Amino acid sequence: LGALDRVVCPRVSLVFFHEHLRHGLVDEAQDVNDTQVRILSVLTQGWEPHGPNTLFVVGDPKQSIYRFRRAEVALFRQMQREGLAREGEPILPLDPLRLCANFRSRPPLVAFANGLFEKIMAAPEADLDEVAFSPSDASREEAAGEGPSGDRAYRSTPVVAALFRCSTSTGEDEDRIPPAQARENEAAFVAARVAALLSEGGAGEDIAVLIPARTHLSPFVTALEALGVPLRIKEGRPMLDAPEVRHLLNLFRALVRPYDDIAWAGALRAPWSRARLVALEALAEAGPGPWSARLASARSAHPDLERFSVALDLAASAFGREPYPATLQRLWEELGGPAATVSACGPAGVANALFFFELLGRCPSSPGEEALARLERLLDGAYTPPDPRGAASGVQVMTIHGAKGLEFGHVFAVAMDYRPGRGRGEAPAFLMDRVPGGGRVPLAAATADRRTGDKVLAHVLLTELGRGRDLAEFKRQFYVAATRARETLTLTGLDPRRKDGSPSSTAGPGLAAVEEAWEEGLIGPPFFALERDPESPSVPTAPVPAARPLPEAPRFDPAPLP
Repeated sequence: LGALDRVVCPRVSLVFFHEHLRHGLVDEAQDVNDTQVRILSVLTQGWEPHGPNTLFVVGDPKQSIYRFRRAEVALFRQMQREGLAREGEPILPLDPLRLCANFRSRPPLVAFANGLFEKIMAAPEADLDEVAFSPSDASREEAAGEGPSGDRAYRSTPVVAALFRCSTSTGEDEDRIPPAQARENEAAFVAARVAALLSEGGAGEDIAVLIPARTHLSPFVTALEALGVPLRIKEGRPMLDAPEVRHLLNLFRALVRPYDDIAWAGALRAPWSRARLVALEALAEAGPGPWSARLASARSAHPDLERFSVALDLAASAFGREPYPATLQRLWEELGGPAATVSACGPAGVANALFFFELLGRCPSSPGEEALARLERLLDGAYTPPDPRGAASGVQVMTIHGAKGLEFGHVFAVAMDYRPGRGRGEAPAFLMDRVPGGGRVPLAAATADRRTGDKVLAHVLLTELGRGRDLAEFKRQFYVAATRARETLTLTGLDPRRKDGSPSSTAGPGLAAVEEAWEEGLIGPPFFALERDPESPSVPTAPVPAARPLPEAPRFDPAPLP
């Protein structure tokens, strides 16, 4: 913006754009922020209304879900109503054109979305950036055999909502279902439905499992992998959730800190070391000093320690004298790390280990403590790379944000009991947001005094305003998830209940709205079904391939050099 925003004395960049720019297209304009609108207004300086230059702005306010990037759907609505405001020049008018034809989804899915979101997005509040719902017209014709009389059972009910009951009470009731167990039940149901789709339609089925946030990823990936379903994970699990990564971090920590007995004990129990407990007991009783020093005296008594110590001697002589990834990876390979990792974690474990070494390469070459601290920070914010087995898979797992603009044959929107704003941890030092009203007036406020706990009224106002806008955005996020499917849509989530069986106040707004729309008759059979604690369909267990021994290495007798 600084390179362009020079109206009195324009820079070369602005002159270039004004000389050559004739037409502009802005896609996904519902997600613009104030800086992007300013750039657009500068680029169109000098354009005459209804002149030879054209500006085409495309967007759907119902799909604005990037508030964390400072996107404001109000900016799009303002351009839609008033045109593009420009400094020192008349407003550039934009003629609104509404597109309502839906060529993606089957008519039952379009009818479901219209009925549900007509209720969810009713009576929008402009101060909370809520948007009015505009229904879509189903422009795709049903193919022969689709509908209730179709051959495939899942086509007879294209939209299913599955609720899994859990208890919010903390008592010792025998019937109490903890939320963690209910989430596992939900993940098992989703995994079985995905596997059933694959068995019916073959590997060519196009399936997406959409999650509202990364924190919901692990149980669903675990359940799908347990049934042998290959996955393409667009945004993987946290690196520190992978056991092979934690083992490698433990090994590096032991090399950096020879005095850390806990790290040495963990390194000896890694899949590629697998020292037996009796060996660790002998090492613990081997005498005074740290475990790194005791290895020399106890190694001859146990083969497990001997193999580890031989490989360690080679690594210790080079540790700190060459890049850390080279030393650690060579030690990992000497201990049989790749084969042990594949055996314990599959090919994805090897991919995670190689990414670990890549992250280690970004750390300082010395000293070790700085490299360890930097590595721990990198791992804390890193996510696992794609699983090599899922490169050609038709099953993708991603966040709803990652699915924006995409479409899939079958969509599973899971964990839709999500409630925005929960579990955010410590509050930031201050908040800043746009205050309600017609103008664009920002307001900043510091958090409560940490010593006295006194709250600032402006901070309370901004907190409540932020919650309302987060909730409004989740309605749009829910809409995005529900409109990605072409053939079938499955919505799943928890149904939290109090001890007396009444709905809990912790229930998220997504599935709660589905349940209300069902009870009011806005959505229903034959194309929609609401299921409570459904049983997972039975699917054949994927056969585990038998391990094949490696062929014997050919004999090699080198000829003597002349």
